[in-house]
Amino acid sequence: MGKWRDPLIFEDLYFNWEDAFTGFDGGSVTVVENPDPDDVNSTSRVGSMVKDGGEYWGGAWFEVERPFSFSDDHDEITMKVWSPREDVQVLMKVEQQNGTLFYEIAEPTTTSGKWEEMTWDMSGAGFENQWDIITLIFDFTQGQVGDGSEDFTWYFDDLHVFALDAPTSTEEKGAEIPVKHVLHQNYPKPFNPITVIMFELPQLTDIRLDVFNVMGQRVATLADGIHQAGRHAVEFEASRLSSGVYVYRTEADGFSIKRKMTLIQ
Repeated sequence: MGKWRDPLIFEDLYFNWEDAFTGFDGGSVTVVENPDPDDVNSTSRVGSMVKDGGEYWGGAWFEVERPFSFSDDHDEITMKVWSPREDVQVLMKVEQQNGTLFYEIAEPTTTSGKWEEMTWDMSGAGFENQWDIITLIFDFTQGQVGDGSEDFTWYFDDLHVFALDAPTSTEEKGAEIPVKHVLHQNYPKPFNPITVIMFELPQLTDIRLDVFNVMGQRVATLADGIHQAGRHAVEFEASRLSSGVYVYRTEADGFSIKRKMTLIQ
């Protein structure tokens, strides 16, 4: 079953962003405060790409949480971009961590000094291939080597991959069964006041999903009982709770997994 993939945003203060991106050939990514909040992008934290020396193809790549494939009606990537210059070629590339295939396409920025939302048509990547790495290159123009200045600093946020999830195990007669117990990061994050938590089960399982405050007190139980193998999504409505960090935890088959989420009222 297809779904819109979770966007890449930088509001999660507990995620290790320093290790998420790998820069190459003069490109590097850090997470910074939004330098110019506006109606297009009002989030407080964004990604910053700086090109300093190296090669004109310098950029950064990151591995996605779950492999994906494009289809005839799920074949775009969108991202919000702040560029210091107009008509800068921004290259979007999908790759395979354990393969040799890749597909790349560049689109120009249409403004400077303010946020815009860009779209890349990924239909040329084909519909039969699976991808698990995304590479970003700003100012993909031959001879355009960065100098680390403001003129070679871009900001980006809210990257959406409109695609289908690749199977988590070998498909048998069209069935898609996870290979292990997985607890996903909630979305949206931070949230106000509703978020969705997804978990995966490899077999029929008696599972419990609880939410705790920072004092360790249980504030909600979202699942408790037998669930079929497959992917499950539950909604958490927190309007009665105060802003802050909460922990959600699954317990099943003698072990537990927990993650953090942030509520902003």
